[in-house]
Amino acid sequence: MGTRLVRRLAAAALVPTVLVVGHELDFLLAYGAQYRVALIRTGHDGRWDSAVLTVLLAAAVLTIVGLGRLAWLARRLRAAGASSTVGLGPGIGASVAKLWLRLFVLALLLFVLQENYERASAGIDTPGLGVLLPDRGSNPPLVFAAVAAVVAAVWSLFRRTMEVLEERLARVTSGFRPAPAVVRRPPRLADRPASSLLGRNLAGRAPPLVLPA
Repeated sequence: MGTRLVRRLAAAALVPTVLVVGHELDFLLAYGAQYRVALIRTGHDGRWDSAVLTVLLAAAVLTIVGLGRLAWLARRLRAAGASSTVGLGPGIGASVAKLWLRLFVLALLLFVLQENYERASAGIDTPGLGVLLPDRGSNPPLVFAAVAAVVAAVWSLFRRTMEVLEERLARVTSGFRPAPAVVRRPPRLADRPASSLLGRNLAGRAPPLVLPA
């Protein structure tokens, strides 16, 4: 799975993740051990359970894939003799704050719409924005703000780490050029006559006399 595809899928799953975790945490804080009963009473049927399972499973899969990618990048960098550590760097706080605000607003808006839809489907009164009011010790805006902050911080650090490691690996690999293999040819022997000097000298002499016995 490509890195860009992983990022896009993970970014698309951020708001549903905040919605699901914030919703379940809000009901758990408000109703404790009876939160399942409260969910059913307010119109949350099997479809909501399926949605929660799907979102959490997708988030888990994307997290595993992302961590695997980071481990692969770190291993390649160490093999190339480069550092795999990444600092926070400038601007990370502003990035987290910007993402937190977007996640918080969108997830809280979906929470209001979803809660009113569930109640309308169950034939009970729809409280409108009243679902945001503190109830039984739970405060939905605070719950969603906390969940959005955690998700925004984790995602921002994950994205920055992956971008830095990818850029560093690209620089390392682009600067590494293996030396071309040198093929040594055997030295050419100088052209020389077929016969040696000694042979030519001998060839110019008469054959030796044969002494009588």
